Amino acid sequence: MENARGGTPVSVPGRPAVLADVLGPAVTTLGLSADEVRGHLLGRGQGEAVADGAAQGSACVRRGGNAVVTEDLPELPGRPARTYREGARDHREAFGAG
Repeated sequence: MENARGGTPVSVPGRPAVLADVLGPAVTTLGLSADEVRGHLLGRGQGEAVADGAAQGSACVRRGGNAVVTEDLPELPGRPARTYREGARDHREAFGAG
């Protein structure tokens, strides 16, 4: 499905390739289990609620729970949604690519 801006949705596993293209160096990911995600966040000082929510979200993504693409997003901010590539490019500094 193509969105209103002419871009196609980028799956979670496909995002490292987009980031590598925008940021330059290779981007790697870790296949953490929900328990590993939770433990990592707790070890970095996050609270239980944040760690539990992130672990549950991670498990949902692994099950394909976010695979449905809708055209609802533009209604939330009241403007067209950006593509993942546009968002990565516009926020390069957040990735340390200044």
